[in-house]
Amino acid sequence: MSAPYSRVLEPPFPILSIELHLPTTGQSTGTFDALMDTGADASIMPMNHLMRIGAQERAPGWLRGITGERMQVGLYFVDIRVGEITLPGVRVIGASALG
Repeated sequence: MSAPYSRVLEPPFPILSIELHLPTTGQSTGTFDALMDTGADASIMPMNHLMRIGAQERAPGWLRGITGERMQVGLYFVDIRVGEITLPGVRVIGASALG
């Protein structure tokens, strides 16, 4: 699968249209553009999208940034839809502010 690159970001970054879905509530975010990092250890989602579908924090977790600083984060389980493909029960980190 190929993905377009954002021409807004410097350096350019691949983007993918995704949708978050919560099977327990039937709620979906609608599609939005997400930055795609195939080398990432975790998926990070904006809290406003997680709250919109009623996602509940399932477990605390820890995230270590590029500086080595360790911070506690909330983990959520959601389905991620990419076109006709659904990735069920993906563990994501909720982030209050991205960018």
